[in-house]
Amino acid sequence: MAEEGEFAGGLFDFTFTRFLTPKLVGILYGLKIALSAIFVILMIAMGFVAGAGWGILALVLSPIVFFCCVLATRIALEVAMLIFWIADELKEINAAKKVEEE
Repeated sequence: MAEEGEFAGGLFDFTFTRFLTPKLVGILYGLKIALSAIFVILMIAMGFVAGAGWGILALVLSPIVFFCCVLATRIALEVAMLIFWIADELKEINAAKKVEEE
């Protein structure tokens, strides 16, 4: 329950002191996998609607398309998480540096 309050509070945090993206990464990744699966199924169906040859081609290419979509999403989300990790590390380094100066 407290996590829901943090999410809602972070959603309306206009100072951007809290980040929502790290909390949403798993949900976004799962959503993209589901959407990619739906896209591939529609691609196969539309291929067979266009003709048997197109359907077979779509059937052969669909795993490659699915893999590329999921891989691109995974890489993009990992880059986003890496940026947040770097920001956290820099914040800790900055805090340690301020303690040393005092």
